[in-house]
Amino acid sequence: QLCDVLERLVLDSASCNLLTLDQTDPDNMSDFCIGQIELQRLRLSVTMFRYCKPTPYLARFNTGVFKRMRWNWLSSPPSYYLCCEDTPNIHADSDKYDITVVRMWSIGQWVQVKPDPNTESIVDWVLCDVPEGDFEKLLFLGEQEPSSHRATDQLLKLLMSQEGISPHPGGPQSPLQVL
Repeated sequence: QLCDVLERLVLDSASCNLLTLDQTDPDNMSDFCIGQIELQRLRLSVTMFRYCKPTPYLARFNTGVFKRMRWNWLSSPPSYYLCCEDTPNIHADSDKYDITVVRMWSIGQWVQVKPDPNTESIVDWVLCDVPEGDFEKLLFLGEQEPSSHRATDQLLKLLMSQEGISPHPGGPQSPLQVL
């Protein structure tokens, strides 16, 4: 609930031009920290951020993907994102087509594209103004935007399954409650 109140306060302040949500502005307030958790079973520390509104995945290019939440790790894994994208949904009814737009939610990760992450040349990094990446979808969540808690819970279940760790060691609990 506190996250929702803070988000509303930031959006109201932005509507009064007291701050900006534009990520290209260095003084922006497009996202804010909503918490940190220690994942002892995965030996990770994760900081969670919430975007005040769906924000373009890449600040300089429109990819059609919009981020709503970010999880940053204090160790080697890449950043993960809760994103949405509007996809056309075509309904065929005899001779008539009805096209609607459906917002689909997914969790994915940042995949470095430019400069090439495997390059050994420091020049490529020095000459790169802003690194570019793609959104690799790992988990589809459907048409309803998940809460921050549910999205984090789903990400943790995904990561635990990739590591071969059972998310429910003592019964049907969520990973957030177990850890």
